Amino acid sequence: MLAGPDASEGAGLAVVYDAKTLRREVDALDERCNALAGRLYDLDEDQGVRLLTETGHWSGESAAIADSAQHDLGLVWGAWATARDVVDRASTQLAAADPNSAQTTVAAEHDRGDGTRLALAALLSWLEAALDGVTTTGARLIDAWTEDLEAIDALRRRWSVLDERASTAGLSASTLVTAAKGELERYGAQIASDPIGASQGAATAAFDAAEAEVSTALGQRDQLAGRVARAQTLVADLRRLVPEGAELLAEARGKIAKPTGLLTPLDARILDAEPLGLDPWLRRIEAAAITRWRSAVAGLDRWEQVAHVHAENARAVVAANGAAIAKRNELRGLLEALRAKAGASGLAEDPAAEQLHGDARTLLHVAPCPLSEAARRVDAYRQHIVESTGA
Repeated sequence: MLAGPDASEGAGLAVVYDAKTLRREVDALDERCNALAGRLYDLDEDQGVRLLTETGHWSGESAAIADSAQHDLGLVWGAWATARDVVDRASTQLAAADPNSAQTTVAAEHDRGDGTRLALAALLSWLEAALDGVTTTGARLIDAWTEDLEAIDALRRRWSVLDERASTAGLSASTLVTAAKGELERYGAQIASDPIGASQGAATAAFDAAEAEVSTALGQRDQLAGRVARAQTLVADLRRLVPEGAELLAEARGKIAKPTGLLTPLDARILDAEPLGLDPWLRRIEAAAITRWRSAVAGLDRWEQVAHVHAENARAVVAANGAAIAKRNELRGLLEALRAKAGASGLAEDPAAEQLHGDARTLLHVAPCPLSEAARRVDAYRQHIVESTGA
């Protein structure tokens, strides 16, 4: 908000020694005064200034600058009238003066009535600066409004997309989506009453959160078919692993003497028993995916947790129960490889080597196989070959 023009510190009179020069100075002041009049009347067409003068329309920061601008305009019109009066009086005095006088004096100041005087040139400079300030403020209001309208148009376009996607995702009533709509409405109302103070920050943050929620949900929907297919593959794996673990247990007990580290096979009912067998449970999830995909996603999350535990246990059972047979088969292969090496080293007819080979082979092919003893016999055969051949 402007203060009135300061009192002049210069001389109170314009004194020159050439009437023609004085006429040029007064004409220049008159021209400045007329230019200011033109600017003042042009304010009626200045959109920014017109907006500033809409009394009662604004609130917040916009109301503060509008009130200030209206106050400044009142000062400007009053000061211009004063300047016009001073110029007119100076022109009248000059017209009455001797045009050939070497010394002419005219009043080029305003008596403020409080013991101070204001030089006309200073008054006109203050007026010009004041008008610049008012029009700049109006332009600031227009710029803010324009930027806000562009911002809210962009948000409304985002809302159109968000609203449609939220409906598809079944999230139209979610807290985040509802908050985004509320912030959009709040921002629009704020633009209408206070474009200077309006901020889209809260609306943008609300939209970001809602869009992230909807995108996550739709991503889950789009991934659901692939997840169900992988779940079906896992069920098929378990149908193989569960009986394989039981078969390997039986084989280990029948073919290995005192096997260790064996694990109890999984109960086959984990696959087919109602209601929580993996297969019927998965079929219910598949059915829900057609019309209630969000429920299907939540159900599949729980299903995967359970199924992966069963799969891990089933693989552990297969590995543990098959370990002894695998070790026996490994020893059989090693024994035959050692015999080939013995033959190549000239020990094919060596009685001790043949005896050691035969003892180890007998143990590895008997059921139940004494696995630890068989391993010692194979190692004794290998040691004999090393000692006999030096390699």
